[in-house]
Amino acid sequence: MRPTSEKILRELAEHARDWRLPEQSLDDLLREITRSALALIPGCESVDVLMIEADGTFTSRAATSESVERLDALQISLGEGPCVAAATAPEAATTVSQDMNDETRWPRFARAAAEAGVGSMVSVRLYTREGRIGALNVVAPAPGAFDDDAIVVAESLAAHAASTIVANTLEHQLRSAVASRDVIGQAKDMIMERYGLDAAAAFRMLSGISQNTNSPLIEVARTVVEHSGENA
Repeated sequence: MRPTSEKILRELAEHARDWRLPEQSLDDLLREITRSALALIPGCESVDVLMIEADGTFTSRAATSESVERLDALQISLGEGPCVAAATAPEAATTVSQDMNDETRWPRFARAAAEAGVGSMVSVRLYTREGRIGALNVVAPAPGAFDDDAIVVAESLAAHAASTIVANTLEHQLRSAVASRDVIGQAKDMIMERYGLDAAAAFRMLSGISQNTNSPLIEVARTVVEHSGENA
């Protein structure tokens, strides 16, 4: 690998460390990832992340320009294109299109992309053992903009990004679970004190209200805590 590529990969490691802020939201993390891609991938003009949402639909996230967001919207509507192909691949995959004018794999998308001034694209699947997350989508106006080194950088960045996204999601799920447990515990203690119930009976009361009102248990508990001073 050329010295320039080694320098870029060292920069990538520095950028990746900045992604691991404990309080960072997923949207903030994705914006950091696309900004890093824009800065580090040679030839890149715009970037976004095509996310596979929980219901299986696609959304464009953290786009660095309106043009790349429109490109992903076009891929989603047509059901074809390099980013959709990479995101839905059965295993880790990189999809490269060096000239949209000569692209035959996705004729409808390629025609529209070329008319919009897109010359070349690289899409790298965001993949972990837990499953598919989506794909990193890198766009340039010139044909042949991405050489082998640029593709290696994109793949390395996508690998870092995928693991960081999973870690971020798990951390927020854990924080939410801990917060929910604390709120439910507070509500249970309040019911025990107010009605002279034991812990099991207080929890059954919360669960019964949850079922009768078709409300999540955490929402019932939060309501009890927030209105604890009323009707005392």
